Amino acid sequence: MSWEVSPKAKCAVNELSPRKYPRSPITSPRKLPQNSLPPPKTPPQWKKPDDVMKSHRLRIKRNALAARMKTNNLFNRIDNHNNSLEKPGTKRHNPFKSAASEECEVPSKKVKEVLAESENDATLFRLLGLNNSQQSTNVLLQFTSILEDQPQVTNKEFDASKLLSTLPIDWTLRHKMRFISSTPLPWNKTLKTCEEASGVTGFVRCVENERNNCNGLDTSPNVEFHQCCFYWQHPNLPWLQLYPRTHLRRTETNKLPFITCYPAIKESLHRDWSESFRSLFQLVRARHCPYFYLVTNSFNCLFRAAGINGCSETNAFISPTTRGFRKLLTDEGVEFTMPLRIKQKRSSHDPSENDTEELVDDESEDVEAGEAKDWLASLGVGADEIKKISDTEASIEFNVEKKMDGNYESLIYVEGSDINAFFNFLINCRTITVTTGPLAGVPPTLLSPVAFHGGTLKSLKVRDSTVKLENENYFSLEINGPILPHAIHNLCNVLKSNVDKFSITFASIESSKAFSLASKQSFGENQNSELDVNKTPGKTFNIENLSDCGLKTQLLSSFCSLGVQNFDSVKYAENAYVCS
Repeated sequence: MSWEVSPKAKCAVNELSPRKYPRSPITSPRKLPQNSLPPPKTPPQWKKPDDVMKSHRLRIKRNALAARMKTNNLFNRIDNHNNSLEKPGTKRHNPFKSAASEECEVPSKKVKEVLAESENDATLFRLLGLNNSQQSTNVLLQFTSILEDQPQVTNKEFDASKLLSTLPIDWTLRHKMRFISSTPLPWNKTLKTCEEASGVTGFVRCVENERNNCNGLDTSPNVEFHQCCFYWQHPNLPWLQLYPRTHLRRTETNKLPFITCYPAIKESLHRDWSESFRSLFQLVRARHCPYFYLVTNSFNCLFRAAGINGCSETNAFISPTTRGFRKLLTDEGVEFTMPLRIKQKRSSHDPSENDTEELVDDESEDVEAGEAKDWLASLGVGADEIKKISDTEASIEFNVEKKMDGNYESLIYVEGSDINAFFNFLINCRTITVTTGPLAGVPPTLLSPVAFHGGTLKSLKVRDSTVKLENENYFSLEINGPILPHAIHNLCNVLKSNVDKFSITFASIESSKAFSLASKQSFGENQNSELDVNKTPGKTFNIENLSDCGLKTQLLSSFCSLGVQNFDSVKYAENAYVCS
């Protein structure tokens, strides 16, 4: 039986099967114009000659630069000698030169490594402020050698003038401190219920937790350390970093919402802040608060009660300041002095006089300037020339004040009756609240050692760790947060009663160092000795008036003395402090 395929089936099979020959012009589809076709793509495994030559030339230049940096004159002479065999006209190698001299000229790889390491060691010693004259160049620098070279706190190695029985006061604001000791520090991460309760109660009620007192509170070292880590703050916005305000990351500016977008929230924050600021100021005036800080994005302010550091009146330090800020204070009638300002010697002004007389000098200068203008006019000098002279003098004075802006010299000091005018200026000045950035619309941060209206009880962040070096364990405690001056003294008192030897390093806000410099300048340079501390005028009277300020009796005695000093590190051993 034969099968026959119909003509329609043959056509269908021919359509499905691939064609060996192209279609005829009649049946082929219409060709697209040449411009509409996509450009041919170069396969990824292919490289263009221009790219290959460009990378080749770049490689040659890079190798040549590396060769120039690594080789010295000795190696250049060796290269010239090797190339002299091929290039005519070059200097021939000396055949009578001894091999020993060649070995001295061409250093080996090991010697080159030692020389490079010695250069790195010298650089590191310069950064650490150490002397490397006695260090050998063929000995690698080790961490243990640095520790051994550091001076130890002993009475034999230090002068008697550097040893202090009590820690001086430093009004610098800190945001980090670290304790290091070879013995375990009195701190436990896990607090018991009674320990946490006793620490909070002792701090809030300003109870002196002495071990011989029967006040019902736990007096263990862990509780004492926990009690030293508390402080009061306003405002309290957990999602914002309110201290320090100058260390905000740039990445945080895009993540945090601006409070200025909500006027009701902005007004509410400012209203509560005004009440808290007024409460703290009244506590300082009544001597129920020894001091407090006001921290803004552009300046820091320290308010102190009468009797602190021997001052007879309530006073305030502001640092740093600008010419515009000082002009605003002058326009508001707030009189101030600049204790750290470098005075220019004049024939009519005695350099030994205090800064309080600078305001009087300024008034006399204005009178003299007016008389000088009248005298020039009487000589026939034109008004345009007189104006040019005045503008030149004003420009010189502006440049002098501009150099001071943002430095220690720009610190201003307000005391007495002017402190009330200064308080009214701050509470009504909206410019101290920034309008841009993540803290836009957020009022300044208030930090206090005692409770006040609207204050929030906060605690410093403590992190302990152990460092093992040459089979010896070193215990470390790192504390982060607003570290106030009284907290440093309380922590040192707790540690020295449990540890024989320890050292402290601080991370400070640089602009706030001017507070201690100004306090030291007010009472003279030699106020750190025990003689000056004991003979502070009216010290007993000031301690009696500040008995309810919230500081312990022993600590209050130090704050009422004249012992003020800037320090970035503290070492304690054998019942003596060394500050540097």
